[in-house]
Amino acid sequence: MLRRVDHVALRVPYLRKAEALYLHLFDLTVAYREVETPEGWLTLPPEMGWAEAEAAGARIGLSVLSREGLVLQLEGRDRVVPGERLAHVGLDGDEGEISRLESLVWGLGGQVVTRLPDHLVFDDAYGVRWDVSASRASYVSDTSSGARSGRWFRPRSSSAVSRRGL
Repeated sequence: MLRRVDHVALRVPYLRKAEALYLHLFDLTVAYREVETPEGWLTLPPEMGWAEAEAAGARIGLSVLSREGLVLQLEGRDRVVPGERLAHVGLDGDEGEISRLESLVWGLGGQVVTRLPDHLVFDDAYGVRWDVSASRASYVSDTSSGARSGRWFRPRSSSAVSRRGL
């Protein structure tokens, strides 16, 4: 069973500007921001804004915005090709639905990208990427790299640290 659309992910140039636009347009709040490092994605501490991140040498690459009923994931890109702004649509479903979808994807002209016990990512025949998970967190902020795996950005170092180390 599919329970709901979990989030919509968009590729945007000028991430800071796009974040400001969508915050205002949909009356959203920042759930979390992340920076990509050689070690992987690191979540910024909630109190760290754009100016502080830039002063620390961090380039924010992901901004997740939310309010009840809407989660918008903005992925910063240097260049976005027209028609490729939609990165993926995230769905909340159960394991039975994930198995059902997996069994249909190939026959309908799609391709499975990732398959884990409670997670399926696939591209459909039209090139739309779908991210279906049975393990969605209750709160949007619980889906960050920091919350899931303790990978938090610390200004003086680009290494992953535990939340207790802040």
